[in-house]
Amino acid sequence: MLHGMRETGPAPSLADTLASVGDGVMVADPGGIVLYVNASGEKLIGWTAQEAMGRPFDQVFPLVDYFSGSALRSPIDCALACGGPVGLQNHAALITRAGTPCFVSASCSPIFCQNGGVKGVVVVFRDIDRIKGIEEEVRRERNNLKNVLEALPTGIMLVGGDAVVRWVNRPLLALFEVREDELLGRRFGDGAKCVYSSEKGCGEGGACRFCPIRQNIAAVVREGESRRDRLFEQAFLQGDGECSRWLKASFIPFSPGDDPQIVVAVEDVTEQKQHEAALQRSRDEAESASRVKSEFLANMSHEIRTPLNGLIGMVDLLLQSEMGRAQAAYAGMAKMSADALLKVISDILDFSRIEAGKVDIACVPFDLKAVVDDVVHLHGVLAQQKGLQLQYSFCAGVPRQVRGDPDRLRQILNNLIGNAVKFTDTGRIGVEVRAVGAQDARHAVEFCVSDTGIGIPAGQMDLLFKRFSQVDGSVTRRHSGTGLGLAICKQLAELMGGTVRAESEVGRGSRFYLAMAFVPDSGAPQGALSDAAPAFSPTVVEDGALRRRTGQGADLLQGGGIWFGRAAEPAAGGELSRELEALDRLRQRLEAILRDGQPQWIEETAHGIKQAALRIGADALAELAFKAELASRKQGWADAAGYSAEMIREISLRCRGE
Repeated sequence: MLHGMRETGPAPSLADTLASVGDGVMVADPGGIVLYVNASGEKLIGWTAQEAMGRPFDQVFPLVDYFSGSALRSPIDCALACGGPVGLQNHAALITRAGTPCFVSASCSPIFCQNGGVKGVVVVFRDIDRIKGIEEEVRRERNNLKNVLEALPTGIMLVGGDAVVRWVNRPLLALFEVREDELLGRRFGDGAKCVYSSEKGCGEGGACRFCPIRQNIAAVVREGESRRDRLFEQAFLQGDGECSRWLKASFIPFSPGDDPQIVVAVEDVTEQKQHEAALQRSRDEAESASRVKSEFLANMSHEIRTPLNGLIGMVDLLLQSEMGRAQAAYAGMAKMSADALLKVISDILDFSRIEAGKVDIACVPFDLKAVVDDVVHLHGVLAQQKGLQLQYSFCAGVPRQVRGDPDRLRQILNNLIGNAVKFTDTGRIGVEVRAVGAQDARHAVEFCVSDTGIGIPAGQMDLLFKRFSQVDGSVTRRHSGTGLGLAICKQLAELMGGTVRAESEVGRGSRFYLAMAFVPDSGAPQGALSDAAPAFSPTVVEDGALRRRTGQGADLLQGGGIWFGRAAEPAAGGELSRELEALDRLRQRLEAILRDGQPQWIEETAHGIKQAALRIGADALAELAFKAELASRKQGWADAAGYSAEMIREISLRCRGE
């Protein structure tokens, strides 16, 4: 049959052409006897053309299923049966002469005569082992990926730009409690029974424009960018009612070709949101309880400090009396303990007032240098007792006459310098005040308090300005304190528009910086009493039995120019008359009344004393209002009450001449 294929002339013969084809070619007669095999075919089947020719096709080209090993029907029989070309079924493998299975693809066609009869069959085949290997690897990878996606706790689905679901994993089906056939090929809202789609179908109802899932899908299709970790609440129909869930979803574009698709990863975070809500409620309750506690302490400040101040005052009187050495030592220790207790209580009360939002910052004219001088002088004695050198510098260019809150500034500086003295055993303490420019028509001033003390480890610097914290927090720490001082300093500085920061090195000391901006004051500050004013004789009108009993020590105080009168409640009218008699005796020396601005009966008593004093000729009498806490006053409090000035209740006998 091949003899008829030969051509004369210079053109290549058909046999030569077939021999050069890269695919294997075999020709058999209608009975299946091999008539021809080209060179490529010889390599694939392992038989030479001479060996194969004259043998049955199934002998030299046996086909089996690669995975089951079962024999397959000869493609020649299939081609002759159907009268046209046929291929091989999937996983068909050729068993070579060496017995090795090899994936092949083949096309088998009948060879027809001019009269329509079948002259034979031609089979064209090739080795696809490498391709099948790649396909198998892809199949394994696809299965592995599918298994991974199925094993994830996150629900994942693949949707088109029209929100039609094309693929889902099992976690997503479990999340929305639906079957795969209820979602695939349908819009997500229809399959998951979203409330927005319950009326007209997903995307068709007017409420669908509020659906966050559709909004995000549309945004990804429009912008081509991912939208990750979108948190929203979605309602779904469940039984006869609705079930609302908090979902966190990411929408990632996935567009092979021109077909826009979006991978949607969904997590149900309803339980997490419920925990967060419960935690927020607990936090709110704790903060509310803390505020109640802080407000209680802030409101009880007067009642807490008054008896302690009375105790300190009586100890001061006792220390000025005639005592033996042992008694004086005991009284001195009592005074130290009382002062320490007052410091602790003051810190706690101050912090409570700050937390309760009951601290008002004043803006009054004052001498900045005088305030710093006073604080430095106050701590100079203790520094000298410890053998420390106290260096103080008020630099040129720092304004003296400013407006602000001198008492809060004094409180901050007292704490910073006091800490420097407390934590320094040898060396020096430095206090420097310098101008650092102007900002918003204000004078920017920086206060630097340095020491050569123990220093602070770098890892503990963050604890400095936190409440109830100390660098040495062990039970055996050398230095006492509440751990509130620096926290109070920080909050007071911030309330005044300033900042506090620190630098430190262990064993070399620390530097604390207070940055403040003061409003300039064009005129000199005018205090209630001038520096040159002579000692005056105020009458203290006070509440509480302890303070009234301090009147019994009036004879001890006469020489010092201070007289404590006993304030009487309205029911005890006899005591008021005795007060007026005392005023009559002292009218030549009486210059001021110190009165508490809180209890109503004290207001009435003080008013009566003032009127009586005016009748007996003390027309120059001034009223000085004082309260348990200067920090609690409102700006202009004394003026509104008709007082001449304000001052703090805590009057130490050690500075009674001021």
